[in-house]
Amino acid sequence: MKKLLIIVLSSLFMFIGCKKSDRDDDTSTNSSEDYALATGLVYDIFKIIHQASSTSQGVVSATTLDSTSVFGCDTIIFDGSTSPKTLQVNFGNCSTSTNLRSGYITASYNGFYDDLGTVTSISFNDYILNDFTFIAGTITSQFNGIINNYPTYTITFNEVKIRNNQNQKIFYSGSYQLKIIDGESTPLFNDDIYEITGSTSGRAFKGNAFTAQIVNKLTLNGDCNWVSSGQALVKPESKDTRALNFGSSCDNKITVTLYEINYELEMP
Repeated sequence: MKKLLIIVLSSLFMFIGCKKSDRDDDTSTNSSEDYALATGLVYDIFKIIHQASSTSQGVVSATTLDSTSVFGCDTIIFDGSTSPKTLQVNFGNCSTSTNLRSGYITASYNGFYDDLGTVTSISFNDYILNDFTFIAGTITSQFNGIINNYPTYTITFNEVKIRNNQNQKIFYSGSYQLKIIDGESTPLFNDDIYEITGSTSGRAFKGNAFTAQIVNKLTLNGDCNWVSSGQALVKPESKDTRALNFGSSCDNKITVTLYEINYELEMP
């Protein structure tokens, strides 16, 4: 009996030792894929608030516009009587040709949105973009003025938590500089082009802790769900660095290089 127990325990230990999770897999590209996906998701929120703020009277210092909607199926609600003043984009169930949104996003301002130094604090309540739900965290943006001819913002992501439709969660924190290098002269974000530098830390959907550093500025088009171009280095905790290339156009394709092997991947 004792001998049988030893055999059973030995077999159990071998099973546990041999079973590998995604976070233990050194060839995994999970962290790179999730970082790339989450970057597109969090900047979608910035684009929405940027347009709603820039086209709403009382939010910017002066405008002839007073928008009531960003996409036509949502509602912008501004309250200038509070301190700080607030703006809410309420989506209900807002469906466009490429995206389905619900819930709402709220922004508060400590000054006019377009004044130098103004900080905009962004939070979300039951906000869903397609299959991804924003469940915690905040985003802040600070207007740094016109630098080298471009409107420039410092954007900070504070423990943003996003859940996918498999009930997995990604945590995303970081500090970035964003420049609007084209399209700022028009009120809509569709023709905007953003140039982004900075770094991130977080935890991927599979549970991997990771850090990421942009090494070749990212380009994000206003009318695109994904980052259009640029490179970043992504390092899962206790694993080797992966090189992430976003390509050169608006699509969901990325390339992750690990040990000189290129993995061509597609994001949701």
